[in-house]
Amino acid sequence: MRTKGLDKGRIVKTTLVAALMIIAVASGATGAEPKHGEGLRRTVLTVKGMMCRSCSGAVEQSIRKIPGVTNVAVDTGGGTVDVTYGGKVTPEALREAVRKAGYRAEIRPPAPPQR
Repeated sequence: MRTKGLDKGRIVKTTLVAALMIIAVASGATGAEPKHGEGLRRTVLTVKGMMCRSCSGAVEQSIRKIPGVTNVAVDTGGGTVDVTYGGKVTPEALREAVRKAGYRAEIRPPAPPQR
């Protein structure tokens, strides 16, 4: 590659910034998501028809696409998905993501506080 007349330091810096941006986008980090523990909520969904890893993978991937979702834990055997999220995400948006993956979901009511 010919770099005559070009600032090599600037090329390296620009390349590094571009690489970091690609990594951030690929990992789902947008900078607008809440930090762990800050304003996060949790919803458990019961999913009908999710019987194998492929099924649970499709559901998990669909939910993870929602900006603000910070964690998705799928229990294929129990037919549940436990989602932690912040921002403007709603339980209905989670249910819609499951529907888009090809499954039906019901939002579980929150568990009563333990004494």
